[in-house]
Amino acid sequence: MQLLTTHLSSLTILLARIIKTPRQLEELITETWLWAVVILVVALLASWIVASSISYSGSANPQDGKQRRTAFWGLGVAAPVLFFLVEFLYVKSFIAASKEMLHTDFMRTIIYTTFMILVLYIGLGFVLSKMFSQTKYGTIFNSKD
Repeated sequence: MQLLTTHLSSLTILLARIIKTPRQLEELITETWLWAVVILVVALLASWIVASSISYSGSANPQDGKQRRTAFWGLGVAAPVLFFLVEFLYVKSFIAASKEMLHTDFMRTIIYTTFMILVLYIGLGFVLSKMFSQTKYGTIFNSKD
């Protein structure tokens, strides 16, 4: 019980912090980049799981490849958009309102990390699709259908 109370109070302090100095902002920027990498990996894993869960269609006009592509691109749009919204609407509120320069620097970080998620998601998705071309994930960038 003591351990749970300690963790909850630490979480409250973490979520209630106000960024007032450039050093604190650097820590927040580092956390933002790390979270962007986590979101990227989770989105790629989710696209792999979704692609693997769509069964092959044995019909004359199969739609399974299109479904996998739609899911891939849907996750590719949703991951960076949701990341941007959380960072912009929630995390940015940690920065003291009077520190305009800190807001500007963090906004630049939000844009860079969101762009990084989008570009690496597409790039790594393409590479993984070509590396595992004999799997269901390999049909995402398949030009045959």
